[in-house]
Amino acid sequence: MTGSHAYAVPGDYLAVLTVVDDDAGEGSASRTIEVLSPADAVERVIGILQAKADDESVSAPARDLLVEALEDLEGPLQGAPNQAGALEKFADEDWSAGVRKLGHAIDNLVAAQNADPALDCGLVMLVLAQVGESVAADLTAQAEAALDPPSKGEAKQLQRISSLLADGRTAVAEGRYGDALDAFHEATRRAEGLLA
Repeated sequence: MTGSHAYAVPGDYLAVLTVVDDDAGEGSASRTIEVLSPADAVERVIGILQAKADDESVSAPARDLLVEALEDLEGPLQGAPNQAGALEKFADEDWSAGVRKLGHAIDNLVAAQNADPALDCGLVMLVLAQVGESVAADLTAQAEAALDPPSKGEAKQLQRISSLLADGRTAVAEGRYGDALDAFHEATRRAEGLLA
């Protein structure tokens, strides 16, 4: 049994699961879920990565790559003011550029793990992939709402975006976070094009 639900607005939500068996026996469980905006999720990841980059038990080459991933997310720590990170891109509503920055961060995190096999960035990469998916899915929903009904060309483009989202979700499920971000970036770029 599987289920999912997308939340449109950040906040705390109570999720309740109720199961009824074939003998009419019933059981329930509940949990509070915190839903974050894409920028808030990236801020949380930055905090986790900063702690890893400051950890001297992590090899120096891996720490350097963690710093590069941090710069992809929050922008360069020194100089190069025109090289904004994902956070600034999202604040400017340059969604596809922000998702592309998430992909660059994942590339650096994969390289950091390769440089220090004891380093585990899997959960961080999963969260970044989910942020990319969230942005792509939200823009797709906006495009679908704005193009009601879509022209033949727009319908074809929406179908391609839907396929890219599915490809990205499959890649996430398989732990191929870089591939997922590539698909989500392309879906985001196409959705932005439809909204322009």
